[in-house]
Amino acid sequence: MEMGSADMKAATVHVNVKAIRTKLKLSQSEFAARFHFNPRTLQDWELGRNQPPGAVRAYLKVIEKFPDIVDKALRASRARHASSLRSDHGAGVASGFPFSTT
Repeated sequence: MEMGSADMKAATVHVNVKAIRTKLKLSQSEFAARFHFNPRTLQDWELGRNQPPGAVRAYLKVIEKFPDIVDKALRASRARHASSLRSDHGAGVASGFPFSTT
């Protein structure tokens, strides 16, 4: 299956991670914690050492447009996960949140 020019353009879209973060007035550590990125990876993206993969670029574009909605969704997910851990009473359930908060 060949990719059309629109598909190729979407696959190579550059995302300015630092601009998104500064627009939200967050430090690197605050942005990383709030949206579940590894701080070192975030630094690498901002310094241009590499670009986020395609799905992460899409996630960053959603963060750019709707940061409060993303934050609310992540908080709800974290609360549901914590609740399910409590209700399982630890029976065979790994502890902790599945996404890195640092």
